[in-house]
Amino acid sequence: MFGVGIPELMVLFIILSVIIGVIILIVILSSRGQKTTLHNQLQSQMKEEFIVFTGENAHKYLPKFEKFNIGGVDNFSITWHWPAFFVGFWWMLYRKLYL
Repeated sequence: MFGVGIPELMVLFIILSVIIGVIILIVILSSRGQKTTLHNQLQSQMKEEFIVFTGENAHKYLPKFEKFNIGGVDNFSITWHWPAFFVGFWWMLYRKLYL
């Protein structure tokens, strides 16, 4: 119809996809590892807030909270709590959290 066939359009689409992918990769890699003083201040402020929140038990809980933010990047960390495992079902029944 326009003088361009399907194979030419597919090649053009693939080339544009690769170019966009390379640009996104460059942006991600260039932003990685940049720490500002504002970020460091926020980290120390967050640590102080955790200490105030947990009170005298801060020495126990602070290492657990630090697992969730490593190097300024929010992470997911798998944790396990045995009392919640064994008592959770009965607590949900007590709170009427059933269907």
